[in-house]
Amino acid sequence: FVCFYAKDGKKYGLRKSDLVRKDGSTLAVQADCSVVRELLNIDKLNLIGIWVSLGSSEELKNRIRAVLLDDDFWSSQSKEIIEEEFKRRTQEAIEDIEFGIRSNVFDFTIVDRDLAAAEKTLKRALDYAQ
Repeated sequence: FVCFYAKDGKKYGLRKSDLVRKDGSTLAVQADCSVVRELLNIDKLNLIGIWVSLGSSEELKNRIRAVLLDDDFWSSQSKEIIEEEFKRRTQEAIEDIEFGIRSNVFDFTIVDRDLAAAEKTLKRALDYAQ
């Protein structure tokens, strides 16, 4: 497996054989930066990256905080523990953004603010991939 995770007692994964298509077809995979790093190590994989981003660092921080507070586990923790997790996730997001910029893997960028522009960029990326 390139990556795997467990959810609701079931295991899911992404196999190399699922990615390298003999018929030349295109496969779209939603992946975080840790998975993208693994994908870069697969021979014969033509990777076309689409970076999806919020518009600003403030929007990113607001999203991280909202996700934490919306989660039953985190919302039941002390403010100090939530703040530590917020800092950890923010730092991880910054590292992912730095990877996205330095890696030259992402050919297209979608800013998660304008749905019409996002759809247009996604269509351009999909047309390019075919």
